[in-house]
Amino acid sequence: MAIVAASLAAVLATSRANKTSAADETVARIGDRTADLVMAHLDVAAASLDQIDAVLTDAEIADRDDRLDRVLAAQLVAHDQLSGSFVGYPDGDFVFAYRDTDQLMLRRIDTTPTRRAIDHRLGSDLATDNTFVIETDYDPTTRPWYLGAAADVRSAWTEPYVFFRSGQPGVTLARARRVEGSVTAVTGVDISLAELRSFLDDLPIDDGAEAFLIAGTTIVAAPTGYDLDGDGDELPSVEVAGVTFDQLHELVRSDAPVDIGADGRLHLTDLPGANAPSWSVLIRTDDVGVVGALDQGARIALLMIAVAGICLLVATPWLTRWLRRPIEELRRMARIDELTEVTNRGTFLSDAEAALDDVRQHGGPFVVALVDVDDFKRVNDTFGHAIGDDVLRRIGEAIKANVRGNDLVGRLGGDELAIVIRGTGQAESDRILRRVRTAVVTACAEYGVDITIGASRLAGRTIDLAGLMIEADHELLVAKRQGGKGQVHWADPEAPDPTPLRLRLE
Repeated sequence: MAIVAASLAAVLATSRANKTSAADETVARIGDRTADLVMAHLDVAAASLDQIDAVLTDAEIADRDDRLDRVLAAQLVAHDQLSGSFVGYPDGDFVFAYRDTDQLMLRRIDTTPTRRAIDHRLGSDLATDNTFVIETDYDPTTRPWYLGAAADVRSAWTEPYVFFRSGQPGVTLARARRVEGSVTAVTGVDISLAELRSFLDDLPIDDGAEAFLIAGTTIVAAPTGYDLDGDGDELPSVEVAGVTFDQLHELVRSDAPVDIGADGRLHLTDLPGANAPSWSVLIRTDDVGVVGALDQGARIALLMIAVAGICLLVATPWLTRWLRRPIEELRRMARIDELTEVTNRGTFLSDAEAALDDVRQHGGPFVVALVDVDDFKRVNDTFGHAIGDDVLRRIGEAIKANVRGNDLVGRLGGDELAIVIRGTGQAESDRILRRVRTAVVTACAEYGVDITIGASRLAGRTIDLAGLMIEADHELLVAKRQGGKGQVHWADPEAPDPTPLRLRLE
């Protein structure tokens, strides 16, 4: 009995010693997952600028005609996260498509021969429905987005700020167009950040832990309990556990989490990717907030040692597994999207890269498909966000039930999911994807939900995973713009340029 008690005591001591490292590992994975979700939200901005670049030539930008109006407005139709898309010119002219409640508007500021500003209300066909003369002294060339893009050869992010029209936090991504080195126009999109609050509220961390999205000393997104109204167009800075964000950056700019005493630990994760804004996910947690179950298990185990005696000899293997279960569950949570119960974005991309490497080494077919819920905003607006979440759960279940065991399924963010199909050609993969769509429509029939699927295949090419996903994403956009929702659309690998260049909004 003494040997059994000593052995169990050693197990419990090891559990305590590993508790902090287990918490740090889990929170690091949660931070990576949150950073991936944020980038999935922000990637829409770069994709939208790519689409504008793909369908508009420099001459069409310079002409400033109705085609430019339709292309800018189409970005808002295609991407719910966007609140505006625009073009600013060195002479002060400005073309701006934006949302006004549920109405799409287009603002034109012309400076020649005299200054004139007009708002156009757009109809369902994105043509002008009505016009209003307005007064504004807005000069695009003085705005941070214009100055940042004009000074940079790449796309430039502004600092996050409060949008004037909505009063919500947002950020702008802009890109300069040049001819012989001179800026001829700057294109850009405004992307709302208000939805990021729900990402932070839904993280798998308990009371006593919280997460923030920060840019320097500025709060970009915070849990629901924090007020982000800011001062004018500036977002606020706040303190975490009595430590200001100026101090936080001094504390956490290291590879390891930082202990802040009784207030817990701080963990910092930068957004991934070369083109990501310089933002970070900050998680403050105490041990109870992440692995409190381990403490409870240890107390129960010690009590059992004191009163159970010889019974523990039989129970030792089971108890060891029971003590380790909370850590294993936390690790599983770090890989799985808790709403849909498919793999999360970071895990899916990692697994898909590994699968593609295996295919390149051993050969065989490889298919990437992106699944987008048609008019998902209508579901949330009509039935509420709780029903929207239930629809996403049903979609995740339907997809998992209708792909094969060696296929991969992941949620990239929002209402977009992804599938990797290995070892079968286009014909069989198409049957699988159409079976998936039928299952989703059946599972969500009471809400009238359908999905559109864009798919791309390797076909012996040297294209990487990102390229295959871009092709599939472009097929989604082409389908939605050409009235092909609720179908499976395949990219053609033999086409000279299977990119948005084929998209024509005419």
